[in-house]
Amino acid sequence: MAMDLIGATPPPSAVDLAIAAWLHAKGQRSGSRKTLASYSAIITTFRERLLDQGIDLDAADPQQVRQHVAESQVGAQVAARETQVALAAQAFAAQPTPTPYGLRAVAPATANLRLAVLSSFYTYALRQGIVQGTNPIQRVERRQVQAYAAARPLARETLPDLLGAIDVTTPVGRRDYALLLLGLHTGRRLSELAGLRQGALVIRKQVIEVTWARTKGGKSSRDELPLRGPAAQALLDWLQWLADAQQGDEHAVGPYRPDAPVWISLARNGTYGQPLSIRSISTICEQRLGTSKVHALRHTFARALEDAGAKVSDIQARLGHASLDTTGRYLAQLHQGENPYLDRLATLYGLQPAAEPAKPTEPDASS
Repeated sequence: MAMDLIGATPPPSAVDLAIAAWLHAKGQRSGSRKTLASYSAIITTFRERLLDQGIDLDAADPQQVRQHVAESQVGAQVAARETQVALAAQAFAAQPTPTPYGLRAVAPATANLRLAVLSSFYTYALRQGIVQGTNPIQRVERRQVQAYAAARPLARETLPDLLGAIDVTTPVGRRDYALLLLGLHTGRRLSELAGLRQGALVIRKQVIEVTWARTKGGKSSRDELPLRGPAAQALLDWLQWLADAQQGDEHAVGPYRPDAPVWISLARNGTYGQPLSIRSISTICEQRLGTSKVHALRHTFARALEDAGAKVSDIQARLGHASLDTTGRYLAQLHQGENPYLDRLATLYGLQPAAEPAKPTEPDASS
């Protein structure tokens, strides 16, 4: 009988069960595999940090402490363990991120995200009664974050030249042009663009209806693109190429399927026909528009809507923001750096604006 137990996997601990249940609940709520993977990585890495210190996630649980100290010492030991976990969380949140070029300092938003994930785990475990005590992460102060500090729209005056330089007679050019125009006309996030599937596109008499099922927060939303508009035309041209590529091409992307990706790799390196990765879309944006930040398309979309006269409530709806206040802060950041009073200041300083450059004269036809 004892021999049967050799090599047997030990039963999961209460912490193991808490993590599994919490991740399952998060996965059910968000519906995002990326979010689930991020949460799993954060809680796993933090737990490893604690285990290196000889404690686990439930170190401050009074039930666990009672197993090791006298009852009169439980209160003091619980407080000490809470402090130890909180300090470990504070250090973990600020842990630099390794990159190919060395360690990179963690942005305040990233540090706060790590703490929010850890706090979410403890909140869930305490509510379910898997862990007793208090949430030690509540003792860690969050770092100040400037809302949308990195929000920058593209210079719209350069867009015609940059987009016009794309050779849409080639498959790669058609794909890139359609992808960028869709982003500029819908303001969708990178993950939403990358996750777009053919079944989400419905071509009607006057519009292409695009349903976004993989949006932030697991919500579903919809955009309608007028068929006569440039974004719809670019998308139709790309979809036509996809359809033609299925007819006798040795590298055919395969028959139409609702779950087939809209954006595929065209590289001959073994990835042909596979969905474009988030990194590949960032590279397209950098090569075509000069920035790898695909979110700049969303910033440009929001700013252009405002300049077109859209109400803030309409912009909020298009961006999918939960509150009008969020959209207000978003738009305010996109205006940062602008000063409409500079011409007036120059006058007050007694300075004159530079003269307009003289336009070249037309050559005399008789010459």
